[in-house]
Amino acid sequence: MAGNSLQRGPPNLTSLKAHRYEIPLPYTVNAGRVFLRKITTSPCGPTTKEPGGLYGPPGGPCSGSLETPLAHGFRLNTFQVKAYILALLCVAHFALTFIYIAPGPLLIDEAIYHWMARSFSERGSLDVWNGYEEFPSPELRHRYLRAREGKLVPQYPSLFSVLALPFYRVFGFFGLFVMNSLAFVGVVVICFFTARKLFGDAELALDSCLVLVLATFAWEYSQAAWPHMCALLFAMCAFYLTVSSYFARTRGTSLGLAMASGAIAAIGLGLRLDAILIFPALILPFLFARPTRLREALALGVGSLLPVAVLSAMNEAKFGAFSPFSYGDGPNVQTISPLVCLAAGVVAGLVWIVMRPKPQEWAKRHKIAAGMLMGASLVLSILLVSDAWETVSRVLRDAYVCVVDIRAFPPEPVVAQRSSGGGVLYIGAHKKALLQSLPYLGLLIVPFFRMLRPDKDSFSLALLFVTPVTVIAFFVYSFPFHDTGGLCLNTRYFLLGLPFISILSAYAIRDLKDRWVIPFGFPVMTLIVAATGAVYLLLTQDARGSLDALEYPILVVPLWMAGGFAVAMAAGLALESGMGRAIRAVAWVLLVMTMTWAGLVALTYDYPAHRYARAAHHFYGDASLKAISPDSLLFSDNKTVAASMGAVEKERVRIGFPTEDGFKDFLRLTNFQLNAGRRVFALFQDPLWAELQKGVLSTYRVSPLLIFQGFTLSEIAFPGVGVGTPER
Repeated sequence: MAGNSLQRGPPNLTSLKAHRYEIPLPYTVNAGRVFLRKITTSPCGPTTKEPGGLYGPPGGPCSGSLETPLAHGFRLNTFQVKAYILALLCVAHFALTFIYIAPGPLLIDEAIYHWMARSFSERGSLDVWNGYEEFPSPELRHRYLRAREGKLVPQYPSLFSVLALPFYRVFGFFGLFVMNSLAFVGVVVICFFTARKLFGDAELALDSCLVLVLATFAWEYSQAAWPHMCALLFAMCAFYLTVSSYFARTRGTSLGLAMASGAIAAIGLGLRLDAILIFPALILPFLFARPTRLREALALGVGSLLPVAVLSAMNEAKFGAFSPFSYGDGPNVQTISPLVCLAAGVVAGLVWIVMRPKPQEWAKRHKIAAGMLMGASLVLSILLVSDAWETVSRVLRDAYVCVVDIRAFPPEPVVAQRSSGGGVLYIGAHKKALLQSLPYLGLLIVPFFRMLRPDKDSFSLALLFVTPVTVIAFFVYSFPFHDTGGLCLNTRYFLLGLPFISILSAYAIRDLKDRWVIPFGFPVMTLIVAATGAVYLLLTQDARGSLDALEYPILVVPLWMAGGFAVAMAAGLALESGMGRAIRAVAWVLLVMTMTWAGLVALTYDYPAHRYARAAHHFYGDASLKAISPDSLLFSDNKTVAASMGAVEKERVRIGFPTEDGFKDFLRLTNFQLNAGRRVFALFQDPLWAELQKGVLSTYRVSPLLIFQGFTLSEIAFPGVGVGTPER
């Protein structure tokens, strides 16, 4: 009825009413007077939106008083389905933590965290006991431990031990996995609220979470012992509070939220130092606001003071350095040249000046002079860096390795095994660069160009880009310090950027759906997903058992798909009709394929490989723990150290690291323990045992206790001393 009236001529305004199941009118009616209003579409139906002031929220469907649902249709059903799927995934994730995960360390880092949690739980101490006080041998120190005043302290931030205390008391080492699993669910929830707060679209927020869970490598680090996911939760909470502060209704609320954001972000530093990389995204919104909101920026800094002071005091007690950023003195301490920081500050200051209204007006009137000034400033920033051109070329090369193709990793230094095509191999599987893990990254072209246009979403998009750019820039610059990130199969240092990439990807998908007509429905999309999965399984199963052959589906195919999708998307955006429609259809197909491929590699290749390594270390460690006696010494080599570290659960067991000094103090430490009446054990690879028994242990009694595939747990004793019998 209403539709016919609108088509035939001027309607009787007083007789028309918009209600839940009719198309809402673009005006309201009150006693015959017409008031225009803006109509927006949301997952909860078309809504009315009113603009907010300086401290007003951006609005959001189903979430605020500024938008009232007027109609509900099929999109609501889609929203509900996605919400149920996401909820089931979160429940399944937490359940799998108890059902599927083997609580073994993936690598030495997690074993050190285990040691930290146990020491703090038992003794309330930030140091770890390893017998160093009774005999300060360098082989009782690991490179991740620092010696101070006769004690050993871990290099990692100590607030982790405090946070892990209740979980360790209840579950033991497995409690660290439970803590990270809960943190992952929290990250997903905060990701949803952040996206909805920024864009006022609950369905986009759900899509962001689904991308994060199903199409990134975040899941792998959520069922782990090291605190990546916990640190990410604090960073995301701080970011959400910053966004809430920016859009708060009142000055007092804004200042309070900014202060809370600073405090939570600083607490995150007590879990992982790279959590500091969230701070640019917290402070830049206030500094670049018009007008500049210095009070909020100052409140954020004030909020961080108390946690930073506590963390500094912890490091003072551990390392003698009153700084929250210290790892102590050791081989793994990383530094960045002050000139690089100064250069970054020059660029940031230049951008800030350019974005002020008066400089912008001047630049519009004097474009040539403005361009010359900007170019000169950039050149000055580059020249501030010593060996500038060498640094630039190295950074560009390392950016390609980290972001595009891990196979370009230089042959020196040797950090891992390599496949015939240059693939970097850890734990019997291929490591990947960021694009090889997320071949749909070309999607970010869409929000990037939308950000450059004066648009209602420009601020939100710019804010989301800050953290990924900061994280990538920092770790690309410091790449020589980090090598490839250790025994994990992704560039794990980019984990902090994944929620932001997921939100940007979901925004790009929504934008493309608004611009383009999707050429197929859900059944066809399901068919594409199934076909992609079939091709993936065919390629990986056919190459199973050959790491050289697996290089093609794991490293090469994602790059071909990423390139094809980026080209198709760019062409689809450039061409309006004719061939453009066909190209856009291809782009949609490739988008579905790239996201499916990313999820399959993360969940069926990386995740099981990590789980298998943990299970192996758990099995060997548990068996060794039962075989050794309390108040003893257990040596390990660089291949068995993760499995050996389970011995910290036995009372007063010392862990020896003879490969740290090339076995120089091996006999001295062994003799000290044997002369003190303690038993000495070692879990070494078989070739190393053969070498030792022909050399330094030729006059000692070496008796195998547990014989595994490739390595053996044996007891070392003086000649004539009886020991146990071997088990296989």
